[in-house]
Amino acid sequence: MTAVILSLCGQTVLTSCSSDDDSTSTPANNSAVPGTAKRLYSLNWKILNDDRQLVALDGVMGNMFRAEMNQIQFEYTSVGPDLKTPVRLTGTINMPRHIFNKTEEPNQLIIFHQWTHAQQDEQLFDKGYNDIGIYMNEDFNVILISSDSYGWTLTKDKPQAYCCHEIQAVAQLDCYDAAMEILKEKGYKVNGLPINSLGYSSGGMLAMGFQKYIAEHRPDIHIAFTGIGASPYDINTVYQNYVTTDFTGYVCSMPLIMVSFNETYNLGLDYKDIFLPPLCDHISDWILSKQYITDEINERIGRDKKVSEILTPAARDWTKGIGKTMCDKFAEVSLCGKSATWQPDTETAYYVMHSVNDLYMDWHVSEQMANYLKSKGCNKLTTDFRDFGNHCENGVPVFLLTTATLMYMQDDEYKTDQDLVELLDGLGNLITNVASNPQILAELAGIFGM
Repeated sequence: MTAVILSLCGQTVLTSCSSDDDSTSTPANNSAVPGTAKRLYSLNWKILNDDRQLVALDGVMGNMFRAEMNQIQFEYTSVGPDLKTPVRLTGTINMPRHIFNKTEEPNQLIIFHQWTHAQQDEQLFDKGYNDIGIYMNEDFNVILISSDSYGWTLTKDKPQAYCCHEIQAVAQLDCYDAAMEILKEKGYKVNGLPINSLGYSSGGMLAMGFQKYIAEHRPDIHIAFTGIGASPYDINTVYQNYVTTDFTGYVCSMPLIMVSFNETYNLGLDYKDIFLPPLCDHISDWILSKQYITDEINERIGRDKKVSEILTPAARDWTKGIGKTMCDKFAEVSLCGKSATWQPDTETAYYVMHSVNDLYMDWHVSEQMANYLKSKGCNKLTTDFRDFGNHCENGVPVFLLTTATLMYMQDDEYKTDQDLVELLDGLGNLITNVASNPQILAELAGIFGM
């Protein structure tokens, strides 16, 4: 693969309650904190398939990024949106084949926060494995862990907790703890590996929410590198920009968020007070049913509709009534801006990117997140607000390629691997060229359903 880039510029069931050397699975006391050593529930993980063999990005761009990978699928106990009621969720452990087969040892660990999904089979557990294909390259020695989160797979009959980062953080932490137990039991050497937390679009919000949760509750976990891109870190910034400009290039965005928050946080709002017809009459079959991908939802709402043709006047007024109810809840979970006070880990290296020509959401929300990190003393910060075109067309692959590069550059040891050095140099050149030639990655971007 290196040469190509440079030229361009069986079912097994295992169970466990906890490992003897891992106290994160057992209750410490009666002061319950989900996702921590004080969780009052056992992870009780169970492997559903210990060798799902996959080929990611097959046939894309002349197989430039084709990756043979293996996936361990498992279920585990976490908690529902109330952060109290135990539920069973699914997660995956993903590895390039040479790492899975233990031909080489892993040198990086990735916690991957999945981006926007609307159809019930889009998670990594199902059809979404292409989303992580870049990281499964044969020159990378990574293990990638990801939770399918609440509202999917085993809980697909429930509304998804979309953009509810504190809920997703617990699901991801429980998934991480269970996965580490599984990996150790299977003999993989994972102790002390650098941990990278990566997420794009709504996944970037989850990655930063994860960073917040571990800063407050899991001092045992240090994230070496957090990569985030094009995310609604402060939903009010995005929401109010939509209303003020009367434009969104992603008409399902606020409906997905508002439905999720109404259902997850039990706000008790009537959808006829939030959305205009025909959307208000089709929340159940267009959104809650999980029958459609976001592109199909956009078509049903009306891809070119203005915000004033989707949201009611009351829902567009954030100063009173139903609009203020939503605005207040959005502020409550904001990760930056006026209502945010949390302290990020200043030893973590951060990458924040957002194309200035992103039509899904205004890029200034990412600038706001970067400024928040700076204000909190996070000096290991890289930002990229160049014009990479729209949200999916080039934003997604640029994010994936850049984070695949940067996670290794945090560790000087990568310089001793000449193949890896050449690969990362090639990726860097490719990313730079995208700004002047967006069509370079058009075929790759086409596989990401968001």
